[in-house]
Amino acid sequence: MSAFQNNHTTMRVYVTERCNANCKSCFNAMSRSNAEMSTNDFSMLCDYLKENGITFLKIMGGEPTVHNDFEKIIEIAQNHFTGLSLFTNGINRRIKNIHFRDTDSVVFNFLFSKLLSEE
Repeated sequence: MSAFQNNHTTMRVYVTERCNANCKSCFNAMSRSNAEMSTNDFSMLCDYLKENGITFLKIMGGEPTVHNDFEKIIEIAQNHFTGLSLFTNGINRRIKNIHFRDTDSVVFNFLFSKLLSEE
C-alpha cells in the first residue's frame, strides 16, 4: 500500500532555500536561509516517492537553479518520474544546460515591476 493516501501522483520538493533575487512578492522571503537538500538526500527521496506512486515532481525553492548540483538534481528527477515542473525566476543561465522532455515544464515566477533588459 502506498504511503500517500488518496492516490496522490504529484509532489512538490523544495531543493534549496537560497535565491538569486529579492522579489517583494516572494511568499517565503522571510524564511530564507542557506539550507539546501543534498544530492544524495534528493536521490533517496526520489526513490521513496517513486516507490509510493509519485509520477510527477514539482521542483521548487528558493530558486532551484542556484542549487550546487542543479543539473544533477534535474537528471535524477527525470530518471525517476514521467514528468517534472521546474519553478524558477529564470535569472540563472544554468537552466540552458538542461534538456527538458515533452512531459516536463518550466514555470517562470517573477513580478514585472520595472522594465527588464533584453537579457
